[in-house]
Amino acid sequence: MNPLLKINKKLNSIATKYKKLISCIKSYMDIYFPNKYNFTYKTQKYTFNMIFASIIDFIKSGSSYHNYVGIVNSKTLNFHVNFFARNFDSIYTYIYNKYQHNIHTIKHLSIDTSFIGNKYGSQFLGRNKYFKNKRGYKLSLLIDNKGIANSILIRPGNLNDKNIGIEHLNKINFISKLNRNAYMLADKGYDSNDFKTKCKTINCQPLIAQNKRNIKDTNKFVSINKSLLKIYKKRILVENIFARIKKYNRINYICDSYFTYVFYVYLALCITTIYKYL
Repeated sequence: MNPLLKINKKLNSIATKYKKLISCIKSYMDIYFPNKYNFTYKTQKYTFNMIFASIIDFIKSGSSYHNYVGIVNSKTLNFHVNFFARNFDSIYTYIYNKYQHNIHTIKHLSIDTSFIGNKYGSQFLGRNKYFKNKRGYKLSLLIDNKGIANSILIRPGNLNDKNIGIEHLNKINFISKLNRNAYMLADKGYDSNDFKTKCKTINCQPLIAQNKRNIKDTNKFVSINKSLLKIYKKRILVENIFARIKKYNRINYICDSYFTYVFYVYLALCITTIYKYL
């Protein structure tokens, strides 16, 4: 088979699989950038579906722009990636609002943070003493019981997890959707009075593993009872989301500017979870 035909077939299959997601993004573009991808300008060569399928293929391949082989050439691909990097946080909010209309209540929330090592990045990095003093980001997700990220934060690698968690809760926008007995599931990195108090202000019960590092009196150790342990085990969902998006090398390591990296994270979350519920 002709290599170009093979690539074209692959991109068409991507466009078909993520048809709802791409059409949702296209509807946003038609509202806020009506002349951008409608062949208004003579310089437009590719359809919106072909461009966005190429971006998804690029993030999945993990290759550099120089080595990427596709219908859309590398310079054009880089141009469109930079455009979406400036606008995709608002696009994700638009997509998430569509998803919210399809859910009734949120039973529990899960929060976690992962350290992302640096390769070629230069912006907003921080050294983390727990990872051999390497520079990088902290990627933090706050997800609901269906695995959809409501809040995404990428901060310098030297920040404390509980401070990032409090920042998540300050920008939370679905309090009305929370079940009356909703739990906040978190690991021992979030075991602090400040974070627990903030959880209670949004009517969410903190269910957090105890940090035993600085407790010298063993009588103060607290274990989670069996009924709550079943709920707490559902925190594995946020770990699974990290495992899915870290399959893409562009997310597992920092190889781009800060805003481009943020775009890759948003896009990876779209193509791994939220596209199923649109």
